[in-house]
Amino acid sequence: SYKAMRHYYRLSPLVWVSTGIAYVTLVGILIYFIYEGLGIEMYLFILAIILLTSITVLWKPVYYEWRPDGLCLRLLAFEKFYSYEDYEIEEDGTMKGRITLRLFGSGGFFGYLGYFWVRKRGVSLCYLAHESKPILRIHKKGKKRSIFINGEFETGLN
Repeated sequence: SYKAMRHYYRLSPLVWVSTGIAYVTLVGILIYFIYEGLGIEMYLFILAIILLTSITVLWKPVYYEWRPDGLCLRLLAFEKFYSYEDYEIEEDGTMKGRITLRLFGSGGFFGYLGYFWVRKRGVSLCYLAHESKPILRIHKKGKKRSIFINGEFETGLN
């Protein structure tokens, strides 16, 4: 019987710093507006920004695991499964210095989550916890669009 091994993610120090700075700034702005006695509209606006930025955490990578029929990526809010039948999975170095443009996503806030322009790969979907750790490139067979996650092949599976 096969027992899947889960590989849990640890966020990089840069991601922790980015996330901390963003929250401290937003809470600081909220406290400033409360202190200045500005209208309820401003409080609600800042609270809405805090809530919207917090939605990003739902895409935060938690772990990945190799299964007999594919690769499973667990994010905080949902799970993604990439079957070997439909997807090609390959090691692709690290993402350090390869993201050239954020199209729609978070570049450092809870990770590198969303759509980015990746050097030599084009528009790519990233679920990365750490920009300097090894990554896996996942793409549908016959398609160019890439999905990147942190990860490595397990011995005997590649």
